[in-house]
Amino acid sequence: MAASRHRDWGFRSTRLRRIGLVPSGVIGSSPSQSPACAPTCGGTQVRRFSVGRLWAVCARRGVQDPPSSTQPECPTMQSSSTPLPDVSVILPCAGHGTRFGAPYPKELHCLAPGVTVLDRSLEAVVELAKSGLQVRLVVVFGTHKLNTVSHLARYADTFQMVFVYQDESFGSGLDGAIRSALPMTQGPVALVLPDIVVTGPDTQGKLLDALRQVEVAGWSVVAAEERDHDTLRQMGALAVTETGGVLTVGAAADKPGNPSGFNAYWGMVAVTENEAHRLPDVVGRGTTNPLTGAVALMVQGIVNYNTPM
Repeated sequence: MAASRHRDWGFRSTRLRRIGLVPSGVIGSSPSQSPACAPTCGGTQVRRFSVGRLWAVCARRGVQDPPSSTQPECPTMQSSSTPLPDVSVILPCAGHGTRFGAPYPKELHCLAPGVTVLDRSLEAVVELAKSGLQVRLVVVFGTHKLNTVSHLARYADTFQMVFVYQDESFGSGLDGAIRSALPMTQGPVALVLPDIVVTGPDTQGKLLDALRQVEVAGWSVVAAEERDHDTLRQMGALAVTETGGVLTVGAAADKPGNPSGFNAYWGMVAVTENEAHRLPDVVGRGTTNPLTGAVALMVQGIVNYNTPM
């Protein structure tokens, strides 16, 4: 169902006007705009996003808006001036955090003055925006997470932010949160968890590196080595192997009952737009995990704040 809704809403392009990849009339980004109009506005075909263009976007950072196109504008899109996103990031914040056991959301746990777990988990996403990419942050929340919504106001000038109530018809778990967010995503999609913090040197750019990898492999993960079975039982476990100097995922399971054979777990996931509808299966049970075959980018550590430190 999520994949169908994702297609029907007509999100077809992630080109940016400011680097001249979209005619100036094609600037809408909300599902209320005509899906039939967007791909062919003014007689100009808008092509689908290629992840390889991430390099071009980064190289062109700072380039001003190109001259206005002479093509006629779509009447349904004239009211919006929001650039189309290059990449979407799903941030599921609708969980109740019962295991954390605090009177406040776990992602708002303070790590330093003015710095929360959520701020640390978003560092790699902020780096995407700093690289010159237009980032759409799709936040899934419930009424019990209004404090988290308020906290995210500090990022209003950094990302395009879309807030989506978790649709309980998709399920109340993490997979349901992802399905709730998918219709609002566009372009390559990254899954970032608000209670997971990637640690170690050169970690902030790992999500950008992961997005660059998906054009070749379709999927990529930012992961950390782990041998402790108790830890692997609580995480998205991976069996990472090296072939020809490239690390890939040979097997994957979410919170496996038997963690033998797994040696790592993921902290962030990146996937192409065409494969994004399979993201819920990454955290689902009884389904084939699509992370098998993904490129693995290793970091020093991943801290899970599901339980009090």
